[in-house]
Amino acid sequence: MMRAAYEEWESTGAKDMATRIHEKLDWILNNHSAPPLAHKTLAALQKIREKGEKEQAKASSGQM
Repeated sequence: MMRAAYEEWESTGAKDMATRIHEKLDWILNNHSAPPLAHKTLAALQKIREKGEKEQAKASSGQM
């Protein structure tokens, strides 16, 4: 939160909280990069996905 005098706030662009939040969000979305997942994590996620796909195929064919 910015606690500067009104004149200082006005001279720095007079941006309200919503504008500053939106600019910060844009910056984060354009500049953030998540680190890659570990191989063990990717393998576990793949198993979960395969299990879900099998269950979905069974449900679609009426075998559940």
